[in-house]
Amino acid sequence: MFKQIKKAVRRPCSPYIIGLFILALSGCGGGGGGAGTSGGGGGSTPSPSTTSPTISTQSSVNLGAVVVNGSSTQLLTITNTGSANLTIVALALEKGASSPFKIATDACSGKSIAPSATCMSSIQLVPQNQQVYTDNLTITSNDPANKTVTVGLSGKGTALDLKASEIIRDGCSATPKTLGFLVTVADSAGQPATVTSPVFTVTENGIPITNPAPVVTSVVARAPLSVTLAMDYSGSLSLAEQQWMQDNTKGFIDSLVATVQTTDEVSIMKFATDYHPTSFYPLASSVQVLKNAIDAPYAYDSSTSSIWDSTYAAVDNTAARTNDQRIVILLSDGEDIPKTHTLTDLINHAIAQKIPVFTVTILHPNHSYPTLMQQLALQTGGQSFSTSTSNAADLQGIFSKISNILASQYKIVYNTASTGGASVALDVKIDDNGNYGEFATTAIGCK
Repeated sequence: MFKQIKKAVRRPCSPYIIGLFILALSGCGGGGGGAGTSGGGGGSTPSPSTTSPTISTQSSVNLGAVVVNGSSTQLLTITNTGSANLTIVALALEKGASSPFKIATDACSGKSIAPSATCMSSIQLVPQNQQVYTDNLTITSNDPANKTVTVGLSGKGTALDLKASEIIRDGCSATPKTLGFLVTVADSAGQPATVTSPVFTVTENGIPITNPAPVVTSVVARAPLSVTLAMDYSGSLSLAEQQWMQDNTKGFIDSLVATVQTTDEVSIMKFATDYHPTSFYPLASSVQVLKNAIDAPYAYDSSTSSIWDSTYAAVDNTAARTNDQRIVILLSDGEDIPKTHTLTDLINHAIAQKIPVFTVTILHPNHSYPTLMQQLALQTGGQSFSTSTSNAADLQGIFSKISNILASQYKIVYNTASTGGASVALDVKIDDNGNYGEFATTAIGCK
């Protein structure tokens, strides 16, 4: 049996918000609703003796581009920054059952939140057509200054699912400097899309790349693969959640077999307080060995979670291999108990070793950090996903997308203006006879 122990450390309210659609209802700055926000301090100033709850939130959230019939899930966090208990009456979507957005899990409605405490729920966008979607999320509470807070939701349904899997910096020493990346184009079922006349456009830091236009080439066959699957077994994941993670990870092994190359290999690294990798096993002949390693009980200390240290080791584990394509896939809730390496250390190390990290955030009502997991993936050239154990199909779909990203790709190279290793904001779109796809990411540019 796994030992379930609550993590000893909890993060304070965090100021960073990274990504397309993290919704944070918090008052980290102390109450007043600034530009672009609503709630948290409107009206007259109460007397010092008055106690009241306070809620604040972003005024709008853009959930980005999501393929038709796909879904994207993120946490919604509500924090009481006032001095009395905050009662959340209800979360509701203005368009109700007809909304393409949905409240996937609601751990806030009907709850009383103490001062400085939080509750979390999760929001999904599930587009049914290729179009722009909008709705409003209303949050009613007993905050006397803001009994109803409205958050504008927006997102886009696309016919094609466009994803990047690796940033290529080999051209940074050339003149002119070039950046490149591998992208995959999938359909709404998560399978490689059949495109006839794809036109790709690239924007770097808001500037379209047109002269010269990006060079696009098709990658015909998947390169031989070395992958480390890093799986979080800390005490905050229940036995049922660990089993759910294991079952879906075994399905991922099966999906890789469908496109297996002779030298493909996989290592399983389970971690909590410390990390414990297996050897690399050849995928073609060791499927059952790998599944047995996934199912094996975790017999080590699970009281804390050293995510960044463990993933740092997973990067080294993978970088030592000789296959052309080498990646790490990290499954975790993103809550790290610091030991040796910081998130910045890990990102810089993965970039130096040329190992993309794909992250899958397991969302929890009270302890998940998808923004950190997204930062790790986007800055190392991987992809970031979020899922909830309440949706059994979510993780299966994510693994299917990762399999297709690895198997069906285009290589895009363009002249970059980046210098000094500064981050660049990339926006990439595809138009195939009116079928669209797009993604936005942040990557480390040329030094």
